[in-house]
Amino acid sequence: MAQLIVPVLLNLSHTTCTLKKYLEVENQGKWKYFFDLELERHGGSIALTSNLNKKDTIENLKIKNCFIKETLLSWAEVNFDEHMMSEKQFLEQILWNNSLVKLITALSSIKNGLTGASGK
Repeated sequence: MAQLIVPVLLNLSHTTCTLKKYLEVENQGKWKYFFDLELERHGGSIALTSNLNKKDTIENLKIKNCFIKETLLSWAEVNFDEHMMSEKQFLEQILWNNSLVKLITALSSIKNGLTGASGK
């Protein structure tokens, strides 16, 4: 059993290190373009600084590239924080791409018969 755990932990560690380097502004490596192309329609690096769990990562970030998808799933496994310990921590959360915050869109409000969804 320990033989299976070690490769999984190494993979998570490598993924975390890679994506931390991706988030470093001063790191100008050309390899970052590979991630940029897939992440640009999801707000770029904001997809990595948001608080998505694995399920929402798959559903919200419809990534086609298998390598990047697996990398983001590993990132979500390591970085998703499902517990808010303080009001300050909650207020510091990004609303978009956050598994703890479910936004109701105007369209779904209208479908449910709620009034005032148009902002009047």
